Amino acid sequence: MTFLFSDIRGFTAFSDQNEPEVVQTYLSQYFSTMNGIIMHQYQGSINKLMGDAIMAYWGFPLNHEDHAFLAVSAALTMREAMEAWQSQEGQLPIQMGIGINTGEAMIGNIGSEDFMDFTVIGDAVNVASRLEGKNKTYGTTIIISAATFQKVQDRIKVRSLGWCELKGKNEPVEIFEPLELLPSARL
Repeated sequence: MTFLFSDIRGFTAFSDQNEPEVVQTYLSQYFSTMNGIIMHQYQGSINKLMGDAIMAYWGFPLNHEDHAFLAVSAALTMREAMEAWQSQEGQLPIQMGIGINTGEAMIGNIGSEDFMDFTVIGDAVNVASRLEGKNKTYGTTIIISAATFQKVQDRIKVRSLGWCELKGKNEPVEIFEPLELLPSARL
């Protein structure tokens, strides 16, 4: 499976400075755009909306062989949509971070007798979440793992960011910034 985490940068400050109705309207517009890209354009599934964050995945219930390419393509389109949105007069200069990783995970209902939630868990999911946060360090919008890069390297132009340490990992992880689809890339 391939996992995508996205988060809006600077959203806490925006929330502190605006009424809840303004925040809700902004988030509804944002989620409508981004969720549409993930689900309708690129056949992904939204697992959770957490505040201003999105947790999505590809590869279940259908194991589409292009799940990594679909996820990276969705992220590139999300970045373009955010840039277009921000260019509109009156929009906030808010940035977004996206982390993507490919690997194995468990999917299903997790919880207790009192509360269950359908979710994905595992190291591959955690890595995607940690990569999202690394965008702050690298000044990027999208970071993918080497595991994802291996699945898309012939279809996506990337910039190597080298190796980085991730919280909870004993070994450094090689990471890349996807820049654009290669002309030969097709779904």
